[in-house]
Amino acid sequence: MAEIIFKAAFGNEEKIVELSTPNGAGGVYYFIIDNFYQGKVHEMMHGYRVSLQNPDPDYTQADFDILIDIVLEHEQGVL
Repeated sequence: MAEIIFKAAFGNEEKIVELSTPNGAGGVYYFIIDNFYQGKVHEMMHGYRVSLQNPDPDYTQADFDILIDIVLEHEQGVL
């Protein structure tokens, strides 16, 4: 299982964010915050997309773009 783990600021709080992909699930990363599944970052025809389990208006496209950039860096071997 490939994993990316980092701390992120959520307002005044710091939380643990995990992006992990199970073996054999190419192009899909599970998005987990403080051990709670939030959704997935998955490869589409024209790049990656973030899909949340429960839509949350607190997340912006800029937040999703950061996650996608992290996944792309991981895929390219930068991380």
